Amino acid sequence: MLGFKLHDRLYSIRFQLPSQEDYAFTPGGRRRRSAVDMLKHHEQGCRSRWRAIVLIIKAKLEAVEIGVMTVEEAFATDLVLGRGLTVGQAVRKAVELGKIPAALPLLEEES
Repeated sequence: MLGFKLHDRLYSIRFQLPSQEDYAFTPGGRRRRSAVDMLKHHEQGCRSRWRAIVLIIKAKLEAVEIGVMTVEEAFATDLVLGRGLTVGQAVRKAVELGKIPAALPLLEEES
C-alpha cells in the first residue's frame, strides 16, 4: 500500500506484492526451486510490481501536468472513504452486491 494526503484528503494506492511461495516452483510447475532461487525470483517479482506502480503514478501525474485531468480525477478511485475503503473498492463491492449495474446502458443519441 502506498498512501498520501492531498488537500486534506487521504489517498491509498493498494496493491499486493507477490509472496515467496508464488515462486516456489518453476513456471511449468514441475520442479521446486531452491531457497536461493526462490528468493531471487521473488525479489525480481517485487521489483517488477513496484516498477508497474511507478509507471501508473507517473502516467497519472503526467496527465495532470498537461491538463488532461485534475489530480482529484486521476486519483479518484484511490480516495479513502470514512470506513477505510477506497472509492474503487466501494464501487467494486456495490457492483458485486448488485447495488449498481456492472455496465450502464448506452445513451441513444437524440435526433
